[in-house]
Amino acid sequence: METVAVRKKLHTFMEDIKNHVKRLKILSEHRRNHNDKRNIEGAVAGGIFTAAAKRDAIKAGLYVIEQSGDSMKIEMPAGFVPQRY
Repeated sequence: METVAVRKKLHTFMEDIKNHVKRLKILSEHRRNHNDKRNIEGAVAGGIFTAAAKRDAIKAGLYVIEQSGDSMKIEMPAGFVPQRY
């Protein structure tokens, strides 16, 4: 079973992606120090993404959860492999 840590913002920018990756690394280190061997995957969720932020999130191995009307959609292009921390 994987754990997914989600960063949620209305507007998601490239700096938000970088900060979330830093937090994922810290969380992973903390879990390893407490003998928790489970992996963590990351996601960013938001209503508005710049094209660059979406591209950077996917490149960093994060799921992109984007508002689509009254629901949400997960962006996972062909060949997408989530980064595990």
